Amino acid sequence: HMMSTTNCLQYVDARTTPLLDHSAPFVARALRISNSLVVLHLENASLSGRPLMLLATALKMNMNLRELYLADNKLNSLQDSAQLGNLLKFNCYIQILDLRNNHVLDSGLAYICEGLKEQRKGLVTLVLWNNQLTHTGMAYMGVTLPHTQSLETLNLGHNPIGNEGVRNLKNGLISNRSVLRLG
Repeated sequence: HMMSTTNCLQYVDARTTPLLDHSAPFVARALRISNSLVVLHLENASLSGRPLMLLATALKMNMNLRELYLADNKLNSLQDSAQLGNLLKFNCYIQILDLRNNHVLDSGLAYICEGLKEQRKGLVTLVLWNNQLTHTGMAYMGVTLPHTQSLETLNLGHNPIGNEGVRNLKNGLISNRSVLRLG
């Protein structure tokens, strides 16, 4: 209720606060009507599944949120990553998306890359640290990078991409004009 009664709340830190099935609709509604929230920390908030679907749906049309931190939520490669890819297709205002320490996998990265291809402006930082991404996922990212115009920081650390993964990224990075930092 706090978010819906104030018009100047800009920062919410709900780390380690589970967003469960029964409370997620209320948070999603508050996010839909919020016109001031800029930073949202939901690390380790049990978001996988329906809570993430409600959150992503609410944020699709949100023009104010700039930073979304979703680390340590056991987000999966299918349903959750599809929701995130869809969010990126519709929301070009989020500048930082932190997905570190989840289970995105290569198949989930394919969904996220589809959303990234639609970003003409917007996402500046994407953190995919420790998501079990391999050379297969880097092929998706390599094809996506020439289409991204605002992405400056891409963190792929702690993923077993190997030499083949680096080769899969190479041409995309050469064609890309925005990435300044690769981790």
